[in-house]
Amino acid sequence: MDDRYLFHIRERCSWPRITRLRHKSFYNTLLHPIVPSQSNPNQSSTTYTHPLRIRLQPFERTLLSKTLTHLKLHSPSAAQNPLCDISASHAATILFYHWSWADNVLRLALTELDPEWVAECHGGNFDAALDIFQSTLQTRIRGRNDLYDRRYYRTEQLMRDNIRLGEWNGVDIELVTVVPCEEDWELWTELGRAVISVVERVRGLPGFGGKVLELLELVGDEKGLLEYVERLIDETPEFPPKGLFEGMEDELDDNEDIYDEDGEDEGEDEPVVDAEGAKAKEEQDKERTKDWAQITATKIIEAEDLWDVWSLCRMLMVSMHNVGYKAAIDKFITTPEFVEWWTLENRDDEFRTIVAKQPLSEAFSQRPSEISSFFFQEDSQEFLELEFRRNVHESSIIDPMNLLPFYPWETLRNISAKSLADLESGLGFSAEAINGTMCTVSADSVNHSLYLTDDLFPPHVDAGYRYPGLTFGNRVVFQKQRVDETEIVKKLRYFLELWNDCALTYDPQNQTFYLLQTLPGLKMRQLEKRSGFWAGFAFFDLKYRYRDTLSSQHTALREMLGEHYDAAYSDFLSFIDASEIDLVDLPKKGFLGQGSFGRVYRATWARKPTTRYDHTEEGPGDVALKVSLAGKSFDDRAKFFVELATVYSALAGDSGGCVPFYGFCKVLVDEEGSIIDSNATTALPNTAKETFALVFDYANQGDILSFLEKRLKSGEPEENWLVICGALSGLANGLMTIHKKGIVHRDIHPKNVLVSSIRQAGDDEIEFDSLLSDLGEGKDITTTAKIMDSRRPAGSSSTSTGTYSYAGFMTPELASHTERSSTADDISSWGLLAVRIIQNDEIFSRLCDEDGKALYLAGLMRIMERCLDPNPAGRFDAASLVVVMDELMDGPSGLAASAYGGEVEWYDGSYELPRIRELLETDSGLTLGSDWLPLSSRKRKADSMLST
Repeated sequence: MDDRYLFHIRERCSWPRITRLRHKSFYNTLLHPIVPSQSNPNQSSTTYTHPLRIRLQPFERTLLSKTLTHLKLHSPSAAQNPLCDISASHAATILFYHWSWADNVLRLALTELDPEWVAECHGGNFDAALDIFQSTLQTRIRGRNDLYDRRYYRTEQLMRDNIRLGEWNGVDIELVTVVPCEEDWELWTELGRAVISVVERVRGLPGFGGKVLELLELVGDEKGLLEYVERLIDETPEFPPKGLFEGMEDELDDNEDIYDEDGEDEGEDEPVVDAEGAKAKEEQDKERTKDWAQITATKIIEAEDLWDVWSLCRMLMVSMHNVGYKAAIDKFITTPEFVEWWTLENRDDEFRTIVAKQPLSEAFSQRPSEISSFFFQEDSQEFLELEFRRNVHESSIIDPMNLLPFYPWETLRNISAKSLADLESGLGFSAEAINGTMCTVSADSVNHSLYLTDDLFPPHVDAGYRYPGLTFGNRVVFQKQRVDETEIVKKLRYFLELWNDCALTYDPQNQTFYLLQTLPGLKMRQLEKRSGFWAGFAFFDLKYRYRDTLSSQHTALREMLGEHYDAAYSDFLSFIDASEIDLVDLPKKGFLGQGSFGRVYRATWARKPTTRYDHTEEGPGDVALKVSLAGKSFDDRAKFFVELATVYSALAGDSGGCVPFYGFCKVLVDEEGSIIDSNATTALPNTAKETFALVFDYANQGDILSFLEKRLKSGEPEENWLVICGALSGLANGLMTIHKKGIVHRDIHPKNVLVSSIRQAGDDEIEFDSLLSDLGEGKDITTTAKIMDSRRPAGSSSTSTGTYSYAGFMTPELASHTERSSTADDISSWGLLAVRIIQNDEIFSRLCDEDGKALYLAGLMRIMERCLDPNPAGRFDAASLVVVMDELMDGPSGLAASAYGGEVEWYDGSYELPRIRELLETDSGLTLGSDWLPLSSRKRKADSMLST
């Protein structure tokens, strides 16, 4: 999902019609109070014939029950429960409709399952619409930072509870509503009573903004409450407002009518260009776009003013915990560090908020592109994003009193990091790597378990699972650092929306505030800073899946590497038990090849992870085993792992475009390096040795040339160029991934680009994954020209899948030893690989028309020419290469030209491409005429291949 798709979802779900229907459902439920029963589960609303039952998850029930118990014990007003049953039901209904899960389900059902939308976007295929509904729910946009929250299990439960949802094809969405499950209703009413009793305490919490508070304050006045919701329905504005874009489409049509199909002016006279009028029109369009973006951003934020169970419970617990430490919190918000970034907006003791003082960065105040009349497709989204960021930045957040628990200095107990045995093995920390003092706090009243995703958090609550390093004995472990040495104040909003593990303390002796961070939270932030946001999620997901074998994993690594062992290997490396991999007859059936590292086999792993909708499940699947040469020394292995760690620790959580790496296992090999299945052998040979094997995903289509030879079809040059460009675009994406992490591959050649998972997405669209491999082997291409395995399919030529020299893909600066390796080298190798693809005999013959004349895709030729520029500064960077390749495939002058009423642009020799010409003529014997189309001897070979 990119940002524009996220905004598309948000915008769709905040459409006025959807909001109005949601308000009507809310009103009807208030009018007919929810009293679920087995005999009439939809008693809440007799006019709604299609209710979706919404269930609290077990961990939410546990959190709510504990929090309500604490409220009764520590808040006298909560214990009194003054509400009558009807008022309690109304309070519960208000909370239910503003609960993020119920609101998400209802809005998406009203949006995605609308028959008009199904007909327009899915050709009437309701199953396709239902799949979008389900997949969108499974990956929620969380908070206002475009974070994702995995909700796989919750969504699966929803589908099980509403099994008849698949039969709704053609249902009127005005008959769709949401209702709580019967077993949850008592808890909802109890929560309603409690929130009304402590309404001032929840004021300003996420999901408890102005409108919700006004609704809760009207709970005792049923007539006033219904009138208020009626006003919400009536006042839901038209969107966009009438006249916002009035006349723009007509103006566009008028402009298009000036020209004929060939782009020539149909009139006899040149059209009059009114420069002032055009400029005024441009300014008008710009203002209209800004108005649209402002209205949209406001509606999106209003639609997202919702609450989550885990955050509500935590903040209520924090506010109760901090009651006795209000003076300390007041002191904190007057410190120079705090005042530099925040302004206190409301000084009411019961309700205070803070507002960001710093202005937006220039990146959010400037437009990246010029406004044009065609802003609907692109510019409007850019304006919307900037306006959304501005609204978020300028919105207030609640008092730190409700955010960060405060622990008195005297309650802290200092502890040595070395005494925490699971720090190194569980989190990959060493004592030297942790800055600051370690301490522990007894904090049973506040849950400091790191909230990662909706699917990863429940085990902490339900099963009492705690990540390594969270506790020592019965006390929570914290790292203690001066607040002014951290980013907590500057990024308070971000910490609020993403992390829930921090606390504050104050040393009265040196009058200094300290930030307390749990070690899992510290690890998460460290991984995010080093490898990107998703690295932490991947790390903790892996730790949870392998929670029972963490000790054995690191024991195996220590035994293998000895003094070379590094605790940081736990960030990316897992030990896989060889018993989980089917080794039966592997040397004969699964042998794939051999290289400088060792032998490669195809095998089946019983626990291969498969990720779908950001959810990982394990099951049988094919993997590639790269078995180390038995003769490698421990020093060689240690060096190898250091190089491997450099790459895969950086790529953790973000390895798009690269072959996934799963971990390592230990296997037995004979003197030739072939795997021995110990389970099938009664007596091991004397020469048997234990070595390690790396476990990668198996690319089921082989290397890029083998794939293209099999996939391309004779007589379809345009379609074949599309497949080639798709493969090269996938490779560019892999380069972008590693380059943004500071990694240079240095070894790109046809055998290191693999293809996996062909999918037919439509009649004229082919999707497949082109992936970079051998990222971690760190070969030095400047000193040796290593030869790849020469095995190739029968009938292929030496330029097809035969012998390759790394030196053949070496950049001029490396070949002359004038420069060190850089990302520009990989771009040049990309261009050389594109040349090799065109040179390949079988591929080349399929790039010819029916007369045997070669068709060269002009856009790709220009891209290759720039990538092969002798000056590294003249080449594309990887991110730009991804963009121009996308444009080449989907743009109006590329392979999608027919969709725009144009034709594909073929190279006609009207401009020079000296580097491409030299490479093709020199390396392939291809003789190019002035227009670069006649083929000489190559043509005869192509003709003979086409005829057969």
